[in-house]
Amino acid sequence: MAIYLQAFAVLFIKRISKVYYPFIFMLTLSFSNEILSYFIIQSGHSNAINNNIYLLIESNILIYEFKKWGTFNRRSKIHLYIHLLLV
Repeated sequence: MAIYLQAFAVLFIKRISKVYYPFIFMLTLSFSNEILSYFIIQSGHSNAINNNIYLLIESNILIYEFKKWGTFNRRSKIHLYIHLLLV
C-alpha cells in the first residue's frame, strides 16, 4: 500500500502541503527499508542493524512531523528532549 501512496504523492506533489513532506519521506523510507530488508534476509544475513537504523530515523521524522503540525506549541522545547531521549 505504501507504494501506491508514494506514487500518488509523486504525481500530486505540487498540491500537497509542505507540512506533509516529512510523512511522504517517511513512506519512501519505509518502502526502501522493506526492500533492503528483503534482500538482506535472502542473502542469509540478519536485518537487525538495518531495522534499528530505520527505526531511529523514523522516530525522529515523526517527532519532527508533530512539531510541524503544532503539537508542541505550548511546550516549545519538549521535542528536543524527546529527540535526546531517543538517541
